[in-house]
Amino acid sequence: MWYSLIGFLAIIIQLIINSDLLYRRKNIRHPEEKDYRPFLLSIITYHATDALWGILYQYKLSFLLFLDTEIYFAVMALSVLLWTRYVLCYLRARNRFGKILYSTGITFFVCLLILLLANFFTPILFSISSNGEYHASLMRYVVFSFQIIMFFIISIYTFVNSCNTENQLKQRYRTIAFFGLAMILAISAQILYPLLPLYSIGCLLGCCVVHTFVLEEEKVEYDTIQREIAYTKERQRNLNAMRDAMMITIADLVESRDQNTGTHIRKTASYVNAIINELKRQGMFKDTITDEYIENVVRSAPLHDIGKINVPDSILNKPDKLTDEEFKIMMTHAAVGGKIIDHIIQITPDSEYLNDAKDLATYHHEKWNGAGYPEGLAGENIPLSARIMAVADVFDALVSNRAYKKKFPLEKAFAIIREESGTHFDPRIVNAFFAARSEIIRIEKEFENT
Repeated sequence: MWYSLIGFLAIIIQLIINSDLLYRRKNIRHPEEKDYRPFLLSIITYHATDALWGILYQYKLSFLLFLDTEIYFAVMALSVLLWTRYVLCYLRARNRFGKILYSTGITFFVCLLILLLANFFTPILFSISSNGEYHASLMRYVVFSFQIIMFFIISIYTFVNSCNTENQLKQRYRTIAFFGLAMILAISAQILYPLLPLYSIGCLLGCCVVHTFVLEEEKVEYDTIQREIAYTKERQRNLNAMRDAMMITIADLVESRDQNTGTHIRKTASYVNAIINELKRQGMFKDTITDEYIENVVRSAPLHDIGKINVPDSILNKPDKLTDEEFKIMMTHAAVGGKIIDHIIQITPDSEYLNDAKDLATYHHEKWNGAGYPEGLAGENIPLSARIMAVADVFDALVSNRAYKKKFPLEKAFAIIREESGTHFDPRIVNAFFAARSEIIRIEKEFENT
């Protein structure tokens, strides 16, 4: 009975120390864990067949003992194959030698299955007498000897690879090599003492060592990396929040000089967000509209009028219609805004996101038919972000009070946007604008009540 107790004890220990790996189906820390788990399950299955073997042998249940021994050898060969796959995966051994070694493991497993099938008819591996006695045959020693050779080659190969690594990885490689050496000793002892659970003991000790010095160390390393990633993400979120706050503050400073525009920068940013997300929903401009692009454009939207900092207050706040000369000065804010942001890009590291802000500031007064300013761009030559802002900017101007005009009713504002489709605005942007009509109205009402 003590033979079986060792097998059951091995199962309990394996389940306890590897519970995290066995029961976790998601969040695999390392790709190699996917290969170690099947190996571990095969070892636990082997422990189960070994424990059952002890009970059946004690009670001399010949037929069941024969079947269990057949399964015993099959699972043993499978574990050797799965261990080979795990080690090669861990070593990233995708070379010819690794492929040959893995193919050899598969061949060994298939050949053993054939031998086990033949053993039903001719005792070439083992036999069980009618009184429940176990008798080893010649091929049993061949099978065990082949396993010794496989573990030896894998261990030497792993040790050689460890010489090309450093620190913790070197230790892990050598721990894996140690597992093979431990199995060589266990198999050698099992050959000499077939009625002792030495193979099972070797598997248990080897797996405990791998768990302690490979899997647990990887877990600590993984947790450390995850904490660092979380810290970096939190820091990046804080930097992004600071960046956004600075952009809004700068835009507010510019807007505070313009008594006509009120909450213009925030409303237009909200309209841009609604339009661009509708474009994404419709599958338009797939190559351009990514999540990162949406984030950059929406965050940059408040800076579209930053060039007005260069326009005199007398023009910004004039209650009457601008003269031609005054309008020329007002028009310069687009090009000036682009230059201001371009200068920020030049002196600020990692500021590529401001390229969209530059496009918004420079080109949001361009028209689809080429009649806009500052460069008279037309059609697709106008950056997408600027085409989106053009609709948002004009719509907000239409539905907002100005010193020189009263705000238009929503229906009239929508009608004007529709009329300008294909002349002032990109028709696809207008279609998305109308598709998001309910959201546009909600935004307008929200700001109207603030």
